[in-house]
Amino acid sequence: MNSRQQAAIDHLKMVGRDVHRFSSYAIEYGLTEKQIKQAITDGVRQAEEGGGS
Repeated sequence: MNSRQQAAIDHLKMVGRDVHRFSSYAIEYGLTEKQIKQAITDGVRQAEEGGGS
């Protein structure tokens, strides 16, 4: 694995930790797992379409 591939993996791990942390907050605030998954899906779709937040 080259250094760029390793950097990409490291970054994705950081993203995973952030998703876990913010999902935990969302659950504490009363959101359901379905709402959390939908929000993540919507964010990915917006990124793919070139849209902002």
